[in-house]
Amino acid sequence: MNKIFARVGRRPLHAHIAVIFIFLTTGVGAILGWFNYHQNTRVILSSAERVFDQISRELLLDFKSAYGPVVSTVNLLSLEERVSRASTREERLALLPVFSGALSTQPHVSALQVGYDNGDYFIVRPMNSPYMRQRFEAPEKAALVADHIAMNARQEREQTRFYFDNKLQLLSERSMGLSTYDPRVRPWYTVTLDTDREAATKPYLYFFIGKVGITVGRQSRDGRAVVASDITLEHLSETLTRHRISPSTEAVLFNEDGRAIAYRDTERLILKTEGTRNWRRSANWAAPCFPRLPIGLRPRKPPFPSPLTTGHGGGLSGELM
Repeated sequence: MNKIFARVGRRPLHAHIAVIFIFLTTGVGAILGWFNYHQNTRVILSSAERVFDQISRELLLDFKSAYGPVVSTVNLLSLEERVSRASTREERLALLPVFSGALSTQPHVSALQVGYDNGDYFIVRPMNSPYMRQRFEAPEKAALVADHIAMNARQEREQTRFYFDNKLQLLSERSMGLSTYDPRVRPWYTVTLDTDREAATKPYLYFFIGKVGITVGRQSRDGRAVVASDITLEHLSETLTRHRISPSTEAVLFNEDGRAIAYRDTERLILKTEGTRNWRRSANWAAPCFPRLPIGLRPRKPPFPSPLTTGHGGGLSGELM
């Protein structure tokens, strides 16, 4: 046993120095590696935050640019007595040139509508996309679709649909049967009743077209009608697509309730199950490279320097993740 310890003790000095040097080199290398990793992570996160701040500003600007003209249109139409006092189908269809002119200058608007205090309803939509044309089974030359809901002789709510070309010539008329739609109970109608100016809803899933958007409305001066405009939020999805950092980057805009407002693939915003269309929540989001987020999850840093809000009882607020 003593001979073994004696052999260990007689190892050359340079062997001990080499062992110490190896340990020092390994230790210094590990420290430098950890430091570089930490610094690189900070740089990447800092760059990502700057990019997301830029995207947030672009989203805010896009929303304001779409929202401003719509507010002006709604305000003007709500002051027009011909709109609020139109009581027959013919009188409401006579408003078509005014509605058509407003829709032609506002590409983000999916509909202009009027809800009356007796429950009647009149809405005009542009057929400006294959989706809308398919949704409403529009004829080839149709440029506008108008729906009219009113009481018939049997005191039943009946819906009639009209198709017009780009010269506002009637192409066809179709009876859609009885309808349960009552504008007076819809959020876009009720949100205007307690204010003397325009008001906006929070984002919601549109009843007829199954897309996500907000509605800006204003009650007429005589209180007989509410004029409103639907603004789809697809342009926000287009903004996210334009500012995509890399092919593997995923960015989704969620509202305060954990529902997806904007994403590069707008079809993913809607969850289709058993023939129904539901608004997708963050909890059942499964985009590639994107974690499943619990409802209520908030980023460490608020992504919007200024909230995407209208300032009039509703609007758009959200978080970019």
